[in-house]
Amino acid sequence: MVKKIRFKIPSPLALAIILSFTVYALALIFTKPSSNDTPYPLQLLDFYQRGFWDLLAFSMQMMLILVLGNVLALTPFFQRIIQVLLNKITSHATAILFTAFFSLLLGLFNWGLGLIFSALLARAIGGHARKSGMKLNYPLLVAAAYT
Repeated sequence: MVKKIRFKIPSPLALAIILSFTVYALALIFTKPSSNDTPYPLQLLDFYQRGFWDLLAFSMQMMLILVLGNVLALTPFFQRIIQVLLNKITSHATAILFTAFFSLLLGLFNWGLGLIFSALLARAIGGHARKSGMKLNYPLLVAAAYT
């Protein structure tokens, strides 16, 4: 079933291109030029180009937050915290509670650290639940990790 659906859903790049052309066409139809010295379709292309490169600094900052959060979450200190938490988890409810709580707590200090740590914690709890035979709603656990 996944193979059948995969061919009907466009790739992320194709989706971005389709959305870009759609927004360009809608801007041509529903907006007015800011000046008459340059043809409006060229003005829109200039806005698109300037906006793209203006977002480059922001994109780099977001990438650094995620990479440095990943580096921190993979340190032995945080791995020990995960092991301590795994020893305290006895039920489905405690797994969800610990995951959501530590995701929120670490997210207050560093968004990237909270995001990556909670994903690693959810994966470790899933493995722990499988080994111990504990019933666990894994989608709910992952949703709690990304709160």
